[in-house]
Amino acid sequence: MQHNKKRSILVSVIKGLVLVLLLAMSGLTIYSYVISKDIDKRFSGKRWRIPSTVYSDSTLLYPGQRVNSSLFLEKLEHLGYQQVPHRPQQKGHMRVRGGSVELFLKDLRLPFLERDGFPLNITIQEGAIKSMSHLVTGEPISLLELGPEELMRFFGPEREQRRLISITEVPEHVKRAFLAAEDTRFYHHHGLDPWGILRAIYINLRHGDMRQGGSTITQQLAKNYFLTSEKSFSRKLKEMLMAVIVELMFEKDEILEIYLNEIYFGQKGSVAVNGLGEATHFYFGKPVQEISPDEAALIAGIVRAPGLYSPYVDRERCRARRNQVMNSMMNRGWLSKDDFQRAVEKPIEPIGFQTYGKRAAYFIDYLSGQVEALYSAEDLSRLGLSIFTTLDTQVQTAAERALSRGLERLEKSNPALRRKESGKELQGAVLVIQPKTGYILAMVGGRNYNVSQFNRVTQAQRQPGSAFKPFVFHAAMDHGYNPASRLSHGGHSYRTRPCLLRLCRRRDVAPFTLPQGRRG
Repeated sequence: MQHNKKRSILVSVIKGLVLVLLLAMSGLTIYSYVISKDIDKRFSGKRWRIPSTVYSDSTLLYPGQRVNSSLFLEKLEHLGYQQVPHRPQQKGHMRVRGGSVELFLKDLRLPFLERDGFPLNITIQEGAIKSMSHLVTGEPISLLELGPEELMRFFGPEREQRRLISITEVPEHVKRAFLAAEDTRFYHHHGLDPWGILRAIYINLRHGDMRQGGSTITQQLAKNYFLTSEKSFSRKLKEMLMAVIVELMFEKDEILEIYLNEIYFGQKGSVAVNGLGEATHFYFGKPVQEISPDEAALIAGIVRAPGLYSPYVDRERCRARRNQVMNSMMNRGWLSKDDFQRAVEKPIEPIGFQTYGKRAAYFIDYLSGQVEALYSAEDLSRLGLSIFTTLDTQVQTAAERALSRGLERLEKSNPALRRKESGKELQGAVLVIQPKTGYILAMVGGRNYNVSQFNRVTQAQRQPGSAFKPFVFHAAMDHGYNPASRLSHGGHSYRTRPCLLRLCRRRDVAPFTLPQGRRG
């Protein structure tokens, strides 16, 4: 009797456990379905917000063209060309030698022009381009177009900057560098890697610090794309579940592509650098297709902690991490010993960068007013539009300096014009327009945009004064009049005629009579 009672209790317990297990599995199934729908929705739509970019006009160069050497070199630096002491061997490098500029042109990909980069020599004498020729063949070049400069971006609240790339554009040695740094068994697991977790625990205990993480690339993607960085057991369980679901829904190469476009690589001032496409330009000034194995290892090594391993933060720590990644590549047969030895001896040479800042600020404000009439702020911050303008950055720089020096010269020659109060200084404006087209080449709306954003070119309302007279005279000549014509100005409106008469008198032209039917 006692035996049957115990058996009954055991059966009840087993049934209860089975029921709890079935309920848990049902709940997990429903929860997994909800997560899978969310993942599918996020990945099937527009995956990232890409800020729209405003560009200057491109620059034409030709023999005989007048150039300001210092402004020209500044332009090349803004275009991302890096000075080197030797003859430029790769795209984006340049060398200045006396009156000549040697540069290896970058590839140019614009909606209206495509050109592969090539080595070029530009000779400048007496403020003008004397000649342009191919640096290797010596073939003369009669016309060259330099690409536009980036003026600003319409960022969203995240202030993330990225250039999307396809996995087909990523060289094999770059993929292997990331696998060696983050997940060597990526193509052999299904989202979770127990062996990787055990290996990481062993290595970290052996060295007494965090040498290796146990998260797979898929887990990192789930955390970065869907979750927060909160360190909790529940968040980790959700991350693991999402990693398995992602692996069931997508192919390995697609997961790797999303990961490489999503991952964080450091900070450019107030702007976050996200994605491999942006990182290669940020650190080396070149597209992903052109980076070498040691450069790939450096960038892959940064992912673990950009604030620690970035070459802009600590070059020695960056070098050690790069060499560690290359050593992992060599141990797996992805890098030969000879290539490894040559690579570890290479110095760390990032291209350098300028923190993000809006250039030609008054012009950009004027442009923004026009663009936002066509696109919403939301669209501008996420659609990744390329907006090409007519601004000439060299003319803009010259105009800004001319206004500043001109106002300083006026204040020096007439001390009564000088104001000590901030915001009340003597002001001015410069507008440079191309006469044949009306294109705006430069716009300076005030002395200092940080002090006053009031644009004295577009917002100030003032009398034109005598500057209006040539336009009146030109209009009269367009209607058939000439300096010998006569005007009669009795009994009629005099709104513009007195200006015309005074202008004529200054040219020693007698007053003339306006024929009947052309008055008013």
